Amino acid sequence: MNNSIFDIETYKRLFYACFYSPEKERDVGFEISSYTNEVYPLIKYYTSLDSTISFNGLSFDKQVVEWIIREEQRWFNLSGREIVERIYEYSQEVISRSSFNLPPQFRESDFIVPDMDLFKIWHYDREQRSTGLKKLEFSMDFPNIEEIPIFHGKEELTREEMDKIEEYCLNDVMATSRFYEYTLGKLEHSL
Repeated sequence: MNNSIFDIETYKRLFYACFYSPEKERDVGFEISSYTNEVYPLIKYYTSLDSTISFNGLSFDKQVVEWIIREEQRWFNLSGREIVERIYEYSQEVISRSSFNLPPQFRESDFIVPDMDLFKIWHYDREQRSTGLKKLEFSMDFPNIEEIPIFHGKEELTREEMDKIEEYCLNDVMATSRFYEYTLGKLEHSL
């Protein structure tokens, strides 16, 4: 089965999607920015998957990626910078809808690629059990607990800052991968 654990980062000047295949023990990332436009390789890779595994992906990451797939035909003459600005605007709409408890634009059945959302599986979407990935990283004794290195609202990003964000995204994917192993019962924890 062709599964990938994934996460995205959305900034005004950077969109980054990182995927990790547990079976192949390989990661791959796709960037859309002023420097590069990997929207078509992203879509090709993503739509080749049998499923994705995420942490809170149904409410955010999958919403954004699904929207990208449905909108990309309108972008053939846009620069990477123009595309990333549109993605950022949509990501802010997703966050806004969520903050007003409005349902997301896409239902789970709408997704081109199905998702296993560990956040939902473990019922962390309930107020009583609400848990973020950083708290899980601490609980799992994950070796590298990182906070977002650059504020999401930053207008301009240097290449070095983008690289840090991409490394952070991969770290979150690897933490999700570890939690996936716990979910499958492949790892045990004293707690």
